[in-house]
Amino acid sequence: MLDLLLASLIWAFSFGLLGNILTGVSPACVAVVRLALAALVFLPWLRRVPARDAICLMAVGAVQFGLMYLCYNAAFAFLPSHQVALLTAVTPLYVILLADVEQHRVVWGTLLAAALAVAGAAVVVGYDRGAIASLQGVLLVQASNLCFAIGQLAYRRWARAGGTRPADHALMGWLYLGGALAAMPWAILAAVQGQIAPSLLTTRQVVALVYLGLIASGLGFFLWNAGARRSASGVLAVFNNAKIPLAAAVSLLVFGEHTNLPRLIAGGAMLIAAMVLSHRL
Repeated sequence: MLDLLLASLIWAFSFGLLGNILTGVSPACVAVVRLALAALVFLPWLRRVPARDAICLMAVGAVQFGLMYLCYNAAFAFLPSHQVALLTAVTPLYVILLADVEQHRVVWGTLLAAALAVAGAAVVVGYDRGAIASLQGVLLVQASNLCFAIGQLAYRRWARAGGTRPADHALMGWLYLGGALAAMPWAILAAVQGQIAPSLLTTRQVVALVYLGLIASGLGFFLWNAGARRSASGVLAVFNNAKIPLAAAVSLLVFGEHTNLPRLIAGGAMLIAAMVLSHRL
């Protein structure tokens, strides 16, 4: 569980960096750069595996990291980072719902929790003239959450199947490579259209990208998948939300974002209630 906690602390700063420092930089290019840097971190430990396993790991990485980052990074164009952080609270519900689907069962309490989480998200985001744009942001975050949940469960299923597997650090390079390849076509399209960034990257943006690639993606996701491999579904679901209050606090206090505090508290309380309900089922 220590692995999961450390990853949550590292990720707390990622939201604010993406929403405030890297504004205007192509989401696809951010995804490719941070995943490529993360892959380089684990390149010295990359372990040769059978071709079938390599393809499987790259496919998992394509979903858990590549597609997830494409949706997640794009959401910051529509929502402030503290709202994005709160909306990631729905990820554990996807973990539980997918596990229910895998076991061919329907738990009505889980569906009720999901409905409560949707209502909480609506309260957090609110309704104003930018409601359509906000809705786009909400949908992008939920697509990101779903990709992350699918990837977590798929990696754990692969790691637990068929005898002894190599250590996590010997496999992470395959996952990051798959994620980078999945995001690459979108980054190339952004480059062709001249949408990489409105101007040359500043020093702060370069430092932010390095942090996101080497620390948040490289170290953070290694700690997360290592912890997920050894944790039960309930523990994994709980720690999915450990980063949320930290990230919201960092965005508001460190990056100086503004918010409707009563609405944020009310919506956050509904999201927490949904998580508590889902964990007790």
